[in-house]
Amino acid sequence: MLVFNVRPGITIVYAPLILLVEFVLILGLSLGLASLNVYYRDVQYIWAVFLQAGFFASPIIYPISIIPQKYFWIIKLNPMTPIIDMLRGSVIYSTFPVLMDVAFIIVAALVILAAGYMIFLKLEPEFAEAM
Repeated sequence: MLVFNVRPGITIVYAPLILLVEFVLILGLSLGLASLNVYYRDVQYIWAVFLQAGFFASPIIYPISIIPQKYFWIIKLNPMTPIIDMLRGSVIYSTFPVLMDVAFIIVAALVILAAGYMIFLKLEPEFAEAM
């Protein structure tokens, strides 16, 4: 931002909140995947493939505007897409987050956290025996 002389606006105050929702999402994924990895060692290799595909399915290195309109709904199903778009918008472009995107990522993060925590609770009592 210093190199391109981009000054963040007041909307940068949304960045920590967006990162908090991202943290909840990643915590849920981590709980579930780590618990499954104790029993099924191939999860780490399968997850590496999904992570690589997710990198290209998320608008990290390209703007979301280059996606054709007929495929736009597919890319919006990825919970990381609105997170990346909102972070980019609030920090670089000084735009306010869209309320529907905020609601979607909060619900998605809480559902993934609940699923990951339930997987963890179910598998955790036998972690010692699985090793």
